[in-house]
This record gives sequence, C-alpha cells and structure tokens, in this order.
Amino acid sequence: MILVTPFYSILNVAQDIYWMFPLSFLLKDKFESWRKVEGINVDSLLIIAEQDEVIAPKYGHNLANYFASKPKLKVKVIIGAGHNNIAEFMQ
Repeated sequence: MILVTPFYSILNVAQDIYWMFPLSFLLKDKFESWRKVEGINVDSLLIIAEQDEVIAPKYGHNLANYFASKPKLKVKVIIGAGHNNIAEFMQ
C-alpha cells in the first residue's frame, strides 16, 4: 500500500487551518486514518512532502507512529516537495 501525503485525522489538519471554529463538533466524518492501521497487513510506504503546505508533514509522521507494530513500513520524505508538486520530485 502506498499513501501519499497521508494524515492520521482530517480533524487535526482542518484545525490547523480553521483554528477559530469548533471543528470537532462541525465535522461529521473525521477521516481517522489511524483507526484503519490495525487492519492493514501488507507492506506499506508513506510518502511525505517535506514542504507540504496543505497537510503538514507532522501528520504523516504521526500516522507512521500507528504503524509501529507493523513489520513492513517505510517512510519516505521527499525533500523540497510541496503538496501540489510532489510528483515533480519523484522521477
């Protein structure tokens, strides 16, 4: 499985941007990726854009922590890449 610019919960990503709103009450689905990790039993690669301006790299690294018990996880940080130009750095 390959995840590009992953996050562990969209709530945390949204709270970075819209900190002034009570998003925990407003978001119906929080897309909690970390809750799905337990059921993943395949080799996994998390690709994180170092300069991601939409999904901060810390959220990809936080998700990686939930994979700690999985034997086949690789995290690749793409140096200099942003959210919308990560493909340009992966040649």
